[in-house]
Amino acid sequence: MKITVNKEPKNTYKIEVIVPKEKVAEYLDEALHHEAENVEIKGFRKGKAPINLVKEQLGIDKLRSHALNHLLPEIYKQIINENKINPIINPRFDLKKFVENEDLELMVVLVERPEIKINDYVSGLKKKYSEKKEDLTNEEVVDVILSNSLVDVSNVLIEEETDRMMSSLLEQTEKMGITLDKYLEAVKKSPEEVRAEYIEIAEKSLKGDFALTEIAIKEDYTVSDEEIEETINAVPDDKSREELRKPEQKYYIKAVLTKGKTLAKLAEIAKNVETNSKKEEK
Repeated sequence: MKITVNKEPKNTYKIEVIVPKEKVAEYLDEALHHEAENVEIKGFRKGKAPINLVKEQLGIDKLRSHALNHLLPEIYKQIINENKINPIINPRFDLKKFVENEDLELMVVLVERPEIKINDYVSGLKKKYSEKKEDLTNEEVVDVILSNSLVDVSNVLIEEETDRMMSSLLEQTEKMGITLDKYLEAVKKSPEEVRAEYIEIAEKSLKGDFALTEIAIKEDYTVSDEEIEETINAVPDDKSREELRKPEQKYYIKAVLTKGKTLAKLAEIAKNVETNSKKEEK
């Protein structure tokens, strides 16, 4: 297997992979024999039909799909192990060529955590609080943090978040009983205009989340297991609580709680800094 790693800006990797036709044949053959166990062809007992008849009935597309389900995880594992890459999202596989008796060619896109540089945000919070003379909102805190930081977010992440937001919009319009076209007509915007707006929102949201996470790590704003459990127990439905106790859900809860705690701490810092400043002036 030939793997060519190309590191691009913003911790994005585009990896070209060529799988020899011999290995491709092995995976297709394994797929064929595995599928053959459950194929029923008239005149033969289940799983006992000749392989050539099974292949004809299944079709190459089904065999390719089966083979890829086993081959792609192996390719992914080899890439990250050999190149010490730590992806933060699922890989993107772009199949370039998959033809019987030929090498398989594909592109794998991976994204690592962005480079993050946090500058003196405390002074910025102090200034904002001094100007406003009241508690800062979460959005104002994030704006201050972003104006005092550099977060180089991959375009792949922004695109994925934008796609998620567009899908959410589609779901919302369906719940309202209207088509997306009717909604766009009502708000007097084209799909391109809405997507452009979502791209801006997605980029700011991602940069803010990464910056806040970085601050939480540096300042040790941690969330305890007890706090996570307390949040889960606050949900009245037994089935929902059971679902929330799954590792991936608990990880998500921890991220949300950590973000909330960090925002609260930063808002408090803004007030405390101003208070300390006034004491010093006296």
